[in-house]
Amino acid sequence: MRNLKYPEFIKKGDLIGICAPSDGNSEELDFVRLDNGKKNLEELGYKLIETDHVRNSNRGRSADAKTRASEVMELISNDDVKLIVSASGGDYLLETLPYIDFKKISSKPKWFQGYSDNTGLVHTITTMCDQATVYGNNFKDFGMGNWHKSLKSNISILQGEENVQESFDTYQDGFYERLTGLEDYVLTKPVNWHNINRDGEVLIKGRTIGGCLDVLISLVGTRFDKTKEFA
Repeated sequence: MRNLKYPEFIKKGDLIGICAPSDGNSEELDFVRLDNGKKNLEELGYKLIETDHVRNSNRGRSADAKTRASEVMELISNDDVKLIVSASGGDYLLETLPYIDFKKISSKPKWFQGYSDNTGLVHTITTMCDQATVYGNNFKDFGMGNWHKSLKSNISILQGEENVQESFDTYQDGFYERLTGLEDYVLTKPVNWHNINRDGEVLIKGRTIGGCLDVLISLVGTRFDKTKEFA
């Protein structure tokens, strides 16, 4: 198994950078959620910065591919930034990969977090740079009024306080209209685990990598697909 670099755990007083390598935000309720997310993390003792196009959205993109990539690299190059969290998902993050400096990312290990379309960076940083990343909440999730346990666990993991993850009883199935911008998850579906191979306990050892299948399929066979080499 290849050696994996783990960035330094975050602590109170550290700077968290928010960027938008996929889509950005242009709706007022999204701004409310962003601002409340910053407030919530500031109350935990963290400092926050945004790149220029977090509050911009045009045809599913926060900006052109070069600009989005440059804003990611801006946070990578900032030695004060210890955690980078993507603002949003979307569909077009893969456009940025030719402009991402993976050598610089490898030389300056820091946490990168996001999900859905952000698989395009979470997966490639891990497999191309041998560096741990977090396939987890996009930044706006931190803006909900009452943090779900998964958000508290997310911060605990990044602070090096928790290394065990457990399933939850229910999950949100789909997207729901927001009225205030501070809505919690709508947890209506029970979580069920199905063992399709055999009865009894299943024990799996190793590292888990992956993400959004739509994005992973688009990565297959490109020069950014280093999954086999990583394994």
